[in-house]
Amino acid sequence: MSTWSRSPTVHARRQLLHTVQSARAIAELCVGDRVMFTNRSRPRYLEHELAEVTEVDDRTVTVRLSRPVGRFDERELRCPPLALRKIDRRTPIRHS
Repeated sequence: MSTWSRSPTVHARRQLLHTVQSARAIAELCVGDRVMFTNRSRPRYLEHELAEVTEVDDRTVTVRLSRPVGRFDERELRCPPLALRKIDRRTPIRHS
């Protein structure tokens, strides 16, 4: 790792960019939107899972999974907005 990447200025810039990206992602999501988990989600087995937005606050998004996945039996969870990608409303989500 080079010394420039450990710089407080670089760290502050990266943190600011992350904050702006998160704010933009939250602004684009509304209750009822259909979303898919991206490769930024943890645990990894959530990647490509479909969900519906049930709540949006200033830092996180609450979604209802279209089916139980892994340890998420209740199917509703909070996650960072950058772990989600909005998808077309016509994409069917089956609730079992």
